[in-house]
Amino acid sequence: MQSPRPPRHRISVRRVLGERKPRRLSINTEVDVETVRRIVAIGDDRLRNHEITLAYWRLGRQFHDLLSVDAANWCTWATWASHTVGHALDPDQHPILVLERTQHWPGPVRRCALRVARLLRTWLNPRMAPAIAEGNREIFAEIAHHFAVLADLLESDDLIDRTAAERIVAGMPMAAPADSEANALVERHRRGLLAYFDARREPDLARRADHILLGNLLMAEYEQARLQPWIEEAFFVRSRKVAPWRRKLQRWIGPAIARWTTRHVTAVITPETLIPVAAPIAAPPDGTAYLSTGEVVELEACRQRLMGAATVPCDNWADYPGRMRAITAMFVAFHDERSLHRPPMSDEARAELETALALSAR
Repeated sequence: MQSPRPPRHRISVRRVLGERKPRRLSINTEVDVETVRRIVAIGDDRLRNHEITLAYWRLGRQFHDLLSVDAANWCTWATWASHTVGHALDPDQHPILVLERTQHWPGPVRRCALRVARLLRTWLNPRMAPAIAEGNREIFAEIAHHFAVLADLLESDDLIDRTAAERIVAGMPMAAPADSEANALVERHRRGLLAYFDARREPDLARRADHILLGNLLMAEYEQARLQPWIEEAFFVRSRKVAPWRRKLQRWIGPAIARWTTRHVTAVITPETLIPVAAPIAAPPDGTAYLSTGEVVELEACRQRLMGAATVPCDNWADYPGRMRAITAMFVAFHDERSLHRPPMSDEARAELETALALSAR
């Protein structure tokens, strides 16, 4: 049975009343490099997250139009990942997966379960929220910048050949540390960006979708490696800011907390369904998973390298290989899911955000 659509999270205008900050992104603003910088500079975690989510959606729609095929690009998925982060940043919200799984429970039992979940979230949020908000900002600052440059490149691809595109992508700044492992990820990231350039020039729509999927997977591999320190901190596996004795304690209990949180709390919110990351991911709600052409050899090799067994669930979101298996399965199964291109906010929520932006710009 298809899960009901999860509620949209909203921002309270009262949280920004009286604050004086630089002018920010209007919901009608095109996303360029300067826009990315302005969003990154916002101090309020929830307001910045809403603008990041909208910016990802606008970039995703721009690439959807440029590539002319109903396939999710990396920015499409980043929209819903950021939307999910926004829900986690709101202390007044129940964990969405708990809400979904308890909807048919008897009233008193469900109220008790939600109360416990709320208490746990109140206890965990002061630690989880700053880590995921910081990770979301850092990834947006780097990769949204790359996509803004790439959008200009794709719009002028008739004037630029593949060699020139490679030089432009090679000149994009990367935040990964300089070591052999990071250098390999950086090269895959650059190859992922070029996969969208290849998709733009591919006349066959099915192969074009395959090139986009290849780009998504390579981009995700780099993104998730960059996110690893913040995810480990959010899931209590490791912390950069605690005393040494607490780090030793975390090594003992952190993995258990991470596994419990992964199984019972962690899910990706999309327009049509929740995707629990600890369950096998085989197909979207309509039961039809994406089927590649098999003609883009690099895509098949990348899938095999990242995914291994096709439906192996992720039991610890803080574990990078397991997380990449789940993300790969998700990207493949939902690649041509049209609902992913919907706006991440209702018209009412977007109007409220615009009001908040106008008030904070005074």
